[in-house]
Amino acid sequence: MDKIIESTPVIISLIIAIIVAYIAYQQYKLAKFNTKKDLYERRLPVYKSVMQFISKANIKETLETNDCFLLLNETYEANFLFKNEVKDYIDILYKKGIELHMTYNMLENLREKIDKDEEYKKYCDENNDLNIWFSTQSEESERIFAKYLKIDLN
Repeated sequence: MDKIIESTPVIISLIIAIIVAYIAYQQYKLAKFNTKKDLYERRLPVYKSVMQFISKANIKETLETNDCFLLLNETYEANFLFKNEVKDYIDILYKKGIELHMTYNMLENLREKIDKDEEYKKYCDENNDLNIWFSTQSEESERIFAKYLKIDLN
């Protein structure tokens, strides 16, 4: 009985150490979760802007230069929130958006010209290719952003 009484402080210390370690681990997991949550909340608006841009291109079959500048303005934080893959993708979207705008405007200008056959066909093909490209970008955006926006609680 005396040995049990003598070892009681050691047992209590061990129990306290285990409890403290458990609390520290839970705090670590909570901090990790909060970091993921904060990143998610900062990344989601970038994704939404990209999807809105793609939707505009698909619905209107053209974009205005303001749409392209708005994309850059709304996604400027992408450099800091994502790896280069996302920023590079946004740059491609911007460039393709400008191309879509330019080809659409050229088609509008050429509709008024009489001798438009070759040049008109060239811009029709470019415009059509760009519209087809934009029609595939919703899935591509989801694929690119998924690894950054997927909620994993582990």
